[in-house]
Amino acid sequence: MSSKAISLVLGSGGARGLAHVGVIRWLEELIPEVEEAKSPWQQKMDDFLESMRFSKSKSTDQWDMLYIADQSFNTMQNAIARIRMADNPPDYFIAIPRNKCGTLEFDRSTEMIEYGYQLAAEQLAGSL
Repeated sequence: MSSKAISLVLGSGGARGLAHVGVIRWLEELIPEVEEAKSPWQQKMDDFLESMRFSKSKSTDQWDMLYIADQSFNTMQNAIARIRMADNPPDYFIAIPRNKCGTLEFDRSTEMIEYGYQLAAEQLAGSL
């Protein structure tokens, strides 16, 4: 019997990084034994998402210092990611667009988790 190893590398952060939760949930459905018990990270994520449920996001059309710093960080992160992936190309790549949501838009967590889940289902179904 052969088994397949799955390595998951997550990039991005802030609210956009919540799409990773959707990808992980899709993988858990693919691998049933992972679903048996709620792991500590799952409980922490659930608690975190519940705490963010009623927060409001700030409009990104305001050019304050936080917005400028966030955009600068995203530009740097894009460049680093391109260089790293050129050296070690992945077998499968799920891209979360940088403009899908802002770094601090945690009120959109449910939407981003579902987005990650749908991307995983579309891009990995039948591949793993």
